[in-house]
Amino acid sequence: MKHINEIRGFTLIEILVAMGLGLFILGVLYNVFLTGEKTYDQQEQMAEMQQNARVAMDMMVNEIRMAGFDPVNTPSLGKIVSAEADSLRFTKNITRTNPPHEPDADILDPDEDVTYFLATTHDGASTLSRTARERLSDTSASGLRTHAVAENIDTLAFTYLKEDGTAAATTDEIRQIRVSITARTGKPDPLYTDPGHGDHYHRYILTSTIFLRNLKLRDE
Repeated sequence: MKHINEIRGFTLIEILVAMGLGLFILGVLYNVFLTGEKTYDQQEQMAEMQQNARVAMDMMVNEIRMAGFDPVNTPSLGKIVSAEADSLRFTKNITRTNPPHEPDADILDPDEDVTYFLATTHDGASTLSRTARERLSDTSASGLRTHAVAENIDTLAFTYLKEDGTAAATTDEIRQIRVSITARTGKPDPLYTDPGHGDHYHRYILTSTIFLRNLKLRDE
């Protein structure tokens, strides 16, 4: 049996080595945790960016497809009013101010005169915006109001085509509209550099072609 004074403990060097190994392992685990957290955050940013672009595109496609709708057949009531490379204004006869809200003989009611365009916010970011009248009550409509449809939209581009797919020279010739939007992540990724812009934002381009059935019906 050993005496107490014969039992050896850890030396100072052993303790320091053990502490150093422990700190190293903790550092490795912390870096793994940070990397995983950053990866998760970037994946969340990418998913949010794509969802943002799809929701914005679906909204535009569904509404622009109604351009020219006019069940009362008033001449030139529903049409493409303005067709710019980065903005579009169109009209459709879908409602009236007072109940039962059936289409009337004007386009002065909610959502009948619509403009999509790209607006720049105070911090320099770009936002896909929509201007249209709104219904304030069941028997009234406001003037034109502008709201943001989607944030972090870098570009909005419209291409106007005739029925045969060639470029339309006038608004009266437009029977198809190709819409393209470029969305970006809300936060930069320090580990990524966009080759086209030189910054650290991921981007997502979405394009859709809209056939203007209501305008085509006028040709038939």
